[in-house]
Amino acid sequence: MSFVKSFENLTYIASGPILSVLDVSQDNAIPETLFEWENIKEENIIKPENNESNENEEGKQQIKKVDEIVTICFAHSNGPRRLLAVGTNQKLVHVLEMSEVGKNATHLISAVIPKAPTSCSFDKEDAYVIVGDRSGDVHRFSIETGVVSELAGAISMVLSVGLTQDGKRLLMADRDEKLRIVRYPNTFVIEAFCLGHTEYVRSVASAGNDVAYTAGGDGFVREWQIDNGKSISSTLISSEKSPIRKIVLNSDNSKLAVILEKSSKLYLLKIGSNTVTEVLLENENEIIDLEAINDGRFVVLSRNQILLIDSDSSTVIRKIQIDGKLLENLGKHNDAVENLFKNVTFNNQQEYEKRKTEKFAKVEEKKALKRKAT
Repeated sequence: MSFVKSFENLTYIASGPILSVLDVSQDNAIPETLFEWENIKEENIIKPENNESNENEEGKQQIKKVDEIVTICFAHSNGPRRLLAVGTNQKLVHVLEMSEVGKNATHLISAVIPKAPTSCSFDKEDAYVIVGDRSGDVHRFSIETGVVSELAGAISMVLSVGLTQDGKRLLMADRDEKLRIVRYPNTFVIEAFCLGHTEYVRSVASAGNDVAYTAGGDGFVREWQIDNGKSISSTLISSEKSPIRKIVLNSDNSKLAVILEKSSKLYLLKIGSNTVTEVLLENENEIIDLEAINDGRFVVLSRNQILLIDSDSSTVIRKIQIDGKLLENLGKHNDAVENLFKNVTFNNQQEYEKRKTEKFAKVEEKKALKRKAT
């Protein structure tokens, strides 16, 4: 999998096991290595109690080996500590602390979670990392102790997690076409279900504490009232009803950037009027991820380059080419779960009717034998 995240002028790119940083304020800047995984500190990996795995030398080497980064998130704080959480296919979430200039990082702590992560987010105080996983559970772990605790569960794969701006509500999007809004950290209190999508919900964006936006397999961007889960608006992005991969709000919440699954197209949705504009990218490569920068621009990651998009003019203002190992990994990019649509083509009605007929026949046969016996 591949991701892009931004903090001020720095853009962080993850693809496969590679974690790089790029200063978009410099015209001739190229991506540089942010962190090497062999620098993980074993003593900072917090394993679950009575888990004896990874205690031998081979296990320790495996825990330092990252085959695939599957989710990534930044801490919200603009304070002295800049933190980055990286989830891997080894069911680990690593927290890295950025240097003052943000171009290299040190390993702070790692936690082992029960299932492979799908999404993560820091809480408002940057004290915990909240992690959604493939089994439908949401956990959190302390960046001080590494202790993992369960927050909430669903019967379907959790595809995205996030918090409102005040940090008091947790937003959970899942494969079962819904957005769940729960109180945080008292997640046993479900405040609302946002129902209206007809396919999986893959991406969530919140504007302040009152409004949330969702998108996914049905091709619609839906706007919701967070306090009661009521639908405000619904906008179809493309006439083909193509599945939506991700949505991101710009810094002043005036526009929503939208990318589609396995597509080279980028759309901007104007909040309020719900008008959709396609941005002309002159890019034939698939767009993998996008992110917003504080100055109102968007960063778009494709299989071969990074694009800076001006949200006001809806135009490309800069293209940054990628080479080397990072380009190779982006070219091989695949999602951890390639198809999020549920298989509903299998019809077991005939099998059920057959079993029912056989069962009733056996019952009648037993009754007949009893009658003969008497």
